[in-house]
Amino acid sequence: MTGGYISYVVKQAPKPKGRGRPKKSDFYKEKDYIQINVFGMVGATVRTMATHFRTDKMVIQRYLDDTSSEFSIQYKNGKENILNSLRSKQIECAMNGNTALLIFLGKNMLGQSDQGNKDKEEERKGLLKDIAAILKEGGKE
Repeated sequence: MTGGYISYVVKQAPKPKGRGRPKKSDFYKEKDYIQINVFGMVGATVRTMATHFRTDKMVIQRYLDDTSSEFSIQYKNGKENILNSLRSKQIECAMNGNTALLIFLGKNMLGQSDQGNKDKEEERKGLLKDIAAILKEGGKE
């Protein structure tokens, strides 16, 4: 009879608390993922996000620096989404005849440059020197 009572008491005994400081849970919840994504899309500052989540800027920065955190992943996904949208819109505008945008995209995406103009400028300088030399010779005669 005493064996049953002891096992009952042991089962009912409170579990010992863990040592040290309790682990702090994340300040954001799964429902906040959309907001974090939007913050990435608009390029929100650390200060803006800290104000929104009512936490310190250092906490936000730590989560952004930790590339494995869901916070950082959602923020970067939002940033990539808006960059992809902008690229698509730029290409669409360029294909519709926006010459300046075509030149910009050619330089930035295709690595093109105005090198041809520099070569022509060097050629012009050479021609001017030749003309100047011919004029000097013509004056000596």
